[in-house]
Amino acid sequence: MSGFPIGQERRNHQRLSMRLALTAQADDDVFSGYSEDVSVGGAKVRWADDRDLKIGDHIDVALDLPGRAEPLRARAEVRWRGGSSVCGIAFDKRAQGILAAFFASACGLSAATASAAATVPTFDPNADVVVEDTGPERPDEYEVQEAFFSQNEALDKCIAKVTNNRARQLDGDTTVEILLNPKGDRPLGVNADLPSAMAKHASFKECLRRAVAAAPFPSYDGPPVVVSLAFELDPGYEIEEEY
Repeated sequence: MSGFPIGQERRNHQRLSMRLALTAQADDDVFSGYSEDVSVGGAKVRWADDRDLKIGDHIDVALDLPGRAEPLRARAEVRWRGGSSVCGIAFDKRAQGILAAFFASACGLSAATASAAATVPTFDPNADVVVEDTGPERPDEYEVQEAFFSQNEALDKCIAKVTNNRARQLDGDTTVEILLNPKGDRPLGVNADLPSAMAKHASFKECLRRAVAAAPFPSYDGPPVVVSLAFELDPGYEIEEEY
């Protein structure tokens, strides 16, 4: 099992490839652009001209959604950059609730599934991330593993739900990819890759992602790092880990 660099993960979160007009404001600077794709948690945005936005910056956005008389207005955070005119933004929780309902209608999802996904973002695989003003550290591997192991009980509960508490092992391995947050807060993103036999269990995947996102991952003075973790779908699993 091997890791991969930021910007090269498999997309697991439902997205809509939609070109939607968007305006944004940062301090007194107002500028425009459009989305290239939209998810419950955020969007990939291409600005009309170069912008001096940094990862972690907060902007006020107005996104035109089909079927809404007024734009969706939200506070958003810049999560990654793909050069000076492209970035990924994460919406605030209020906007995520509205987008969950929009997504449920547009994609045929249940409102519960869409809402669950809103609180645990994924990270976009299609951009080169520009990391600014970070130190040289990498997260301590032992601390990362310990943080993950602390969620064993929560992960086992996810498995118990899908097996109806029967003592049986599910077939196949699961891989989660975590975009670690240098601040040690909630990860910047979590993806989960289930065996093909489990692919239909969307609520199970979201349960796993929420459990992983709640782990107390360490803070460090360095750039965001992707860590890949693989484990069997049964309580008492063994873990493989590599950056």
